[in-house]
Amino acid sequence: MISFRVQDAGVNAMLKRLQSAVGNMQPAMAEIGQALTSNVQLGFKDSKDPWGNKWKAIGQTAVMSRLARQSGSFKKNGKISAKGQRMAMAGFQPLRDTGRLANSITSHATNNSVEVGSAGVKYARMHQFGGTKAAFPKLWGDIPARPFMPIRNNRVDLPAVWQNEVIAIIQRRIAEATR
Repeated sequence: MISFRVQDAGVNAMLKRLQSAVGNMQPAMAEIGQALTSNVQLGFKDSKDPWGNKWKAIGQTAVMSRLARQSGSFKKNGKISAKGQRMAMAGFQPLRDTGRLANSITSHATNNSVEVGSAGVKYARMHQFGGTKAAFPKLWGDIPARPFMPIRNNRVDLPAVWQNEVIAIIQRRIAEATR
């Protein structure tokens, strides 16, 4: 499992204001979790990390593996068919083969925290941080890091847009609670 917790000073200051305005913060935490989960899933759709950088394209081995699972991709003699060539030329998005990893992103909210993570997908960490065939001999080849969670340099690093979204949720909740 790979997950993160936000420990941003600005966000935490706003959370303290929210806590003093409302007794039960779980609904606000759940909304924040949904927003963060949506942002992570949008990264899968766009093939980008949380900071807007494109993920590295999938390698030839992965392309061939995906073609092998598509009916009509190969001729009887084992060569790639015209259909297979069209699919290969159109390209395949990284981390979108089955959707399992993207669909595993969930959030769990309590009264004073929210955790966003990928549950039950053993290869999540490998795709987040990358790995080499030397370190993991069962791999077909090296896997480049394709960060989908806002983690870099071993710490949470929320993009400014995500921080602003979280703060806007908190501000709205404070305004609603103090009306």
